Amino acid sequence: MSDIFYFEAELGKTSIIASCGKYKTRDTLDTLQKRLWDCGFLRCHRGYIVNLRYISKISPMFNNYVLKLDGTQYELPVSKKHIKELKKALGIG
Repeated sequence: MSDIFYFEAELGKTSIIASCGKYKTRDTLDTLQKRLWDCGFLRCHRGYIVNLRYISKISPMFNNYVLKLDGTQYELPVSKKHIKELKKALGIG
């Protein structure tokens, strides 16, 4: 679990993005969200669940935010719906 950067749903498929590669899973993000809520993962957007330990920066972008993941080139969107919960989980604002 600690090697996973994030989960992504795209075109009805869910992918696991980890330090050792990209993998497919049959689980939906809703199912994963329920299973991972106490493991340091958080839904940041309708299409993403992020591993909180890899977040290095939160930047405003237009009406939303973008997460930069530490040690990677990955940037994930954060929707307005999830920003309050994300900030609470990270202990900011």
